[in-house]
Amino acid sequence: MFKLKGGTMIFRSPIISNRKALSEMIHSGFNSFFGAWSNRTKRDYSAMLTDPTSSSLIMAVILWIVRRWPEAQIYLEDGKENAIYDHPMLKLLNRPNGNYAGSILWFGVVLSFIWDGNGYMVKMRDQRTLAVKQLWYVPHFLMEPKVYEGSTSFVDYYQYSPGGGQIVKYAPSDVVHLRYGIDPYNPRKGMSPLRSIARDAVTDEEADNFAASMLHNMGVPGLLVTPDYAGMGGATIQTADAAELKKYIKEHTTGDNRGETMVFTGPTKLQEFGFDPKSMDLSTLRGIPEERVSAVTGIPAAVVGFGSGLAQTKVGATMKELREMAYEDGIIPIQRLIGPEIERQLLNEFVPNPDDWTVKFDLSQVRVLQDDQDALYNRTLAAWNGGLISRAQGKQAIGYDALPTDEIRRVPFSTTEVNEGEALPPPFEFPVATPAKGRTAETKSSRIRQRAFNAIQLQYEEKHRAVYVAELADGFASIADKVVKAYNEHVENTALKTGKTAETKADPIIPIDPNSVEGIGISVEAGQIVAAAAAAGPLADELVWKAHYLAVASSTLDNINGIFGISLDLPDVVQREIISKGGRHFALVGVDSQTQDAVFKALADGRTLGQGPREIARAIRSTVGGSEMYPGVAKEAYDRAILRGWSEEKALAAGDKAAIQYRAEVISRTETKYAQNVSTLEISRGSGTFNAMLAFDSQLGSFDAECDARNGQTYTFDQAELETEKEHPSGTLSWSPVIV
Repeated sequence: MFKLKGGTMIFRSPIISNRKALSEMIHSGFNSFFGAWSNRTKRDYSAMLTDPTSSSLIMAVILWIVRRWPEAQIYLEDGKENAIYDHPMLKLLNRPNGNYAGSILWFGVVLSFIWDGNGYMVKMRDQRTLAVKQLWYVPHFLMEPKVYEGSTSFVDYYQYSPGGGQIVKYAPSDVVHLRYGIDPYNPRKGMSPLRSIARDAVTDEEADNFAASMLHNMGVPGLLVTPDYAGMGGATIQTADAAELKKYIKEHTTGDNRGETMVFTGPTKLQEFGFDPKSMDLSTLRGIPEERVSAVTGIPAAVVGFGSGLAQTKVGATMKELREMAYEDGIIPIQRLIGPEIERQLLNEFVPNPDDWTVKFDLSQVRVLQDDQDALYNRTLAAWNGGLISRAQGKQAIGYDALPTDEIRRVPFSTTEVNEGEALPPPFEFPVATPAKGRTAETKSSRIRQRAFNAIQLQYEEKHRAVYVAELADGFASIADKVVKAYNEHVENTALKTGKTAETKADPIIPIDPNSVEGIGISVEAGQIVAAAAAAGPLADELVWKAHYLAVASSTLDNINGIFGISLDLPDVVQREIISKGGRHFALVGVDSQTQDAVFKALADGRTLGQGPREIARAIRSTVGGSEMYPGVAKEAYDRAILRGWSEEKALAAGDKAAIQYRAEVISRTETKYAQNVSTLEISRGSGTFNAMLAFDSQLGSFDAECDARNGQTYTFDQAELETEKEHPSGTLSWSPVIV
C-alpha cells in the first residue's frame, strides 16, 4: 500500500483506478468493525434483559405509545393535495384479516418497532389475482432479513421461524418491513431505541428485586437472642437448646400469638436487629433509568407516571404541555418514519404511481394537540370583534360551516378607518349620559346619540342572532322529531287496520299529481300527521319566537335609556303590541304550512320510488329540517362529508344539519332585525318623549335606490311602521328615536 521513495512515504490507494460510475450498491455482511466496541463492561446487559415485556420501565413507555397510536387516523393525500379517507389500502389496514382489527395489528407492529426497531407485516395474496387481501403481524423475533451467501443484494428474502423447526421464506415484496431508522451494525434492519438503555433497565429490575426480597424476608434477622454470659458464669448455650428457644420465641411472637408474655428459664438478652426502611430508599437510583428511557423515546417521564417526572411537573411544565411534547417528540416522529415506508411497501400494491401519493396521519382528532376550546373561542371572538377576521373565518375556526351570508366583518363603533398616510380626524366626546336639568329633549336626541344608538343596536343584533340561530336549529330538530314520531304512529295504526307490516314497501307508481285523487289523499294524510305532531301545541312554539322578541325588546329598552340618558320602562301594553306584531310577522315564515308541504313531498316521493316506512321517515326528517328548501347547502355538506370518508348515513345527516343551520340563519337574521325595529318603534311611540324616527339604511353599501333614498330621513311613527312592514328580508333598515 505504500513504499519509501527518497525518504518520502508515498501511499498507493487500493481502490480501483477506473472511475466509472457505480451501477449498483454493494452491500456488506452483518458484522461491523464497530461491533467489537464495548460499553467498558464484560456483562451483556442486552442478554440479561431477556424479556422486555417483564420490565415495567420499558413497557410503561411502549404501552403509552401503542394505546394512543389509533387516535391519529391514517389517510392518503393525492397529487392534488386532496385528503382521501376511503381507499382500498386504508380499508385493508383497518380490517387486515378476519381475526383482529387494524388497531390490534398496529399494536403489535408499533410494539416491535419500538422494542426491536423493526416491525413486520406479512401480505397474504389472492392466489388468482395476486392482489393483497390480508395483512398479518409477525413478531420481530420470528422474522429476519436474509441474503444468500455471496449475494450483494440488500435483502434476498425474509426468514420466518414460526416454531417447531419450521422455516418459511418470504420474498421482500410480501413483507412490509418498518424500520426505526437504520442500524449501523446491520443496515438491513432498524435500530432499537431501547438498546442503549438495556443496562438501565436491568438496574431498575435489580433494584425492584432487591426491594422485594428485603420486604419478603426482611433481608436480615428481625430479633437477635443471645445468652447473658455474665449471668451464666461464662457458660454457652447448646445448639439444640438454641433451636428450641428460637421455636419458642417464634410461636409466642408471630401469628395470633403476637403480644403474648414470654418467660425464659435462663439469663437471656433480646435485641432488635433489623433495618430502617428509609435506609433502603431506592427512589434516586431508580429515577435515573426512568429519565433515560424518557430521553431515548421522547416521552416525558411524568406522562407515563414515572415518579421522577411527576416530581419535576410540580415545578415545571403542565401535564397538558408534557402530553403535547410526548406527541411531538415521541409519536409524530415515528409516524413520519412509518408513513413513507407504507407508501413504498404497501401503497404500491394499490396504485400505479405511489410517488404521487402521501401517507399521512390525521392529528386533528388527537385531543391533546387541539387548542383549548375556551381559549380558541375567546381568541376567535376577539379577532371578530376587532375586525381582523370575517364571520365566515371565525365560524370555520371553531368548527362550524360558513354560509355565503357570513362574508362580513365587524368594525367597532369607535374605530375610524383612514387610508395609509392620512391624518386621523379629531376625536369627539359623547355628551354626558344623564342630561342636566333644563336641557331640551332635542339636545338629548342629537345625531351623535342617534349614531351611537344605531351602532350599539347593530352589535346587539349580532348577539341576538347568534343565540337565536342555535335555538332555531334545536327547534327545527325538535319539530322533525315530533313529525317523525307522528308518522311512525300513523304507520303502526295503518298496519293494525290493513294487516300490513311496517316493513312492507309500496309498489312503485308514476309520479303523483298533487291535484289527483292520490295526491289529495296524500295531502290529507300529511295534514293528519302534522296535526298529530302539533296536538300538544303549535309547532311554531318550538322555535321560541316570543322569548326572542321579548329579549330583543329588553335590550333595545336598555340601549335607549343608556344612550339618550332617560329612564323608560316596558309596560305590558307595549310588550303585547311587540308580541302581536311579532306573531303576525313570524306567521309569514309559515312553519306549519312548510312542515305539511315537506311531509307531503316525502310521502309522495317515497311512494313514487316504492320506499318503505323507514326510508320515508328518514326523508320526512330531512325535508322538515329544510333540505328541500336549501338543497344546495345540504348537497355541499354531504359532498364534504363523503370526501372525509364518512358513511352514507352520516353524510346525509351532515347535509340535513347544514340545511337546518342555514334555514336558522336566514330566519334569525330577518326576525331579529324586525324585532329590533318594532321594539324601537313601539318603545319610542309609548315613551311620551320622542315624536319621530330617524332611518339608517344602506349600511352595507349602496345596492338599492329605495334604501339609499330612505337613509337619513325622518319619519312619523305611522310612516316608520309602514316602512318596517315593507322591508325586504335581509334588509339593513334600522331606526333611532328622535324629536323634531
